[in-house]
Amino acid sequence: MFLNKSFNTRECPISCEFYKRDLNYKDFEKICPVSERACSYEAIWLEHRIFLGSKEDMEDIAKAFRKVKENLDEII
Repeated sequence: MFLNKSFNTRECPISCEFYKRDLNYKDFEKICPVSERACSYEAIWLEHRIFLGSKEDMEDIAKAFRKVKENLDEII
């Protein structure tokens, strides 16, 4: 999405008055290597809509995270 600049707008974050230039998101890999590594390899990206369910749904998500954490030795 960022590399292709496929947003619904033609302003920020594509071209932003705060930066006075067009942003090249490919550069962020060099500028922010720790963040880029975390986003690509160490983080889990979840869409906001999965958190719009019931309390039981939220508990299921938390249980799933706990289960993965408790079984990391078997996964890795």
